[in-house]
Formats: sequence, structure tokens, C-alpha cells
Amino acid sequence: MEVTRRNFKECLNTVYTAIEEADFLAIDGEFSGISDGPNVSALTNGLDTPEERYTKLKKHSMDFLLFQFGLCTFKYDHTKSKYIIKPFNFYIFPETVQQDVP
Repeated sequence: MEVTRRNFKECLNTVYTAIEEADFLAIDGEFSGISDGPNVSALTNGLDTPEERYTKLKKHSMDFLLFQFGLCTFKYDHTKSKYIIKPFNFYIFPETVQQDVP
């Protein structure tokens, strides 16, 4: 679900419900300029603990703007033996521009 300034209030209850029902969540951030800095593999290695990896990535991302935030909820459906996945994309900055495509 695409969440923008225009539909934020309408989407909020859906997001809250998905979070409350979720077995686990995944989050993602899209930052400006991140491709100009060192890549993830240069900053981290396979022996890093989750805390070390987070600290390294946080340090190198503080100078950039978060322009999109992703949230995905996962709930296991025992009757179907599969996960029900609900993705949400929050556009933070800059505001997205809607263009008519012919």
C-alpha cells in the first residue's frame, strides 16, 4: 500500500491493525545520496553482530535524508500454511509528483 500525505489518515487504521496482528515486521529505508558513500559490504562483514552492523550503517547514513520508509508485516496463516504479507510504503521527503502517462 502506498501511503502519502493525501491518504495517510485513511491508511492509518489499516497499518495499525496489520502491525497488531503481525507475527513479525520488516523495515527498510531509502536514503538520498547513499549510493555516493561506501557500500554495505565495505562497511560490514559476515562476522558483525546485528548491533555492530546497525551501528556501522547508522553512522554512515546520518548525513542523508530518509525519503521513503518501508514497512512489511507478516502473519502466519495456519489453515493455509503460508504467510500473509502486507507491505506499506511511506513517502517522507520529497513529496512525490503524480504525472499523467499517455
